[in-house]
Amino acid sequence: MTVLDGTNEGLVLALLRHDADVFARDRKGKTALEWARLTNNTGASRHLEMAIQAHIYASRIADADENRVTKHAHVLERHAQLCKDMQTAVAANNVVQIRALIQQATDDGMTADVFREAATSHSRYFLDVETSAGWSALTKAASVGDLPTIELLVQHGADVNLETKLRHTALTWAAYCGHKDVVQFLLQNQRADWRQGTSEGKTALIHASRNGQHVVVGILVAVLHEWSVGCSSANRAKQDYAGDDPKAPPEDKAGMDAMGYAKAEGHAQVVSVLQTAINNAQNHLDHVETLKAKTADVACNLGCGFHHAKDLIGYHQDNKCPHRMVECEFCNAKTMDMDMDEHKVLTVMP
Repeated sequence: MTVLDGTNEGLVLALLRHDADVFARDRKGKTALEWARLTNNTGASRHLEMAIQAHIYASRIADADENRVTKHAHVLERHAQLCKDMQTAVAANNVVQIRALIQQATDDGMTADVFREAATSHSRYFLDVETSAGWSALTKAASVGDLPTIELLVQHGADVNLETKLRHTALTWAAYCGHKDVVQFLLQNQRADWRQGTSEGKTALIHASRNGQHVVVGILVAVLHEWSVGCSSANRAKQDYAGDDPKAPPEDKAGMDAMGYAKAEGHAQVVSVLQTAINNAQNHLDHVETLKAKTADVACNLGCGFHHAKDLIGYHQDNKCPHRMVECEFCNAKTMDMDMDEHKVLTVMP
């Protein structure tokens, strides 16, 4: 930047707009800011100081970005190797190696959060990568009922609701294969979404039903019942659980529901479990509707304006309502309760 010995403020702004070097020194070894201060040019000094601060701030951001890129590059490089090793271990069904890779990642600080900070939003964590055959470590463990490995994978960030290209999640595999302990673990604390349908529209209940896993079907309909009972809307519960044309849950893309598959495959025990669940759901909903009708807020039939629950309004009408007809104890005449005192004054007392 040109020496600012007596230079006006406008020239400083013009030079700064053209990215003049605010740190450059002239033959006397002075910067523009030093000359501005020496000449008491407060306006130029202010603009130069702000430019220097902005430059320092930008440099710090650039350095931080460079450090972040370097750090992330290391994370992604290490993660890529973990992905390859995990695919090899899963393809070979090598549980020992899978566990060893999880431990290596833990030792290296390669947590799911660290990876997601470095990766794009669509990248999978190494625990969720799948083989060319469509197996992830979690879906493979779920299909064979390896609960200890499943617990370890979930603990370290595996996605329990991930669907692989085999059109299965961990829960649908466990349900289809009848691994009840795995199903129960995946359902605990709502880890797995039991309502989730695969790309074919098949839920865990449909998979269990079509493969005759009546014990797992019982577990799943119990979860469905618990949700339906706690549903704030009776109509929503009826729609999802036992409507006019009961579906528990809805049909898949082939137009089949859990009951349809169970009947088609001849799984009598599954049919029995489902039918019992549907009947129980309808009974529950009938009970809810009955209670709702009994406790509905209604007005007093005698027109006094009082409102109360339907099953309690009768007591009010018979014993408390000012419009109810009561008999005079002196002349046996009947009049409204609210008029009785006046009646006694007019007809009984001298």
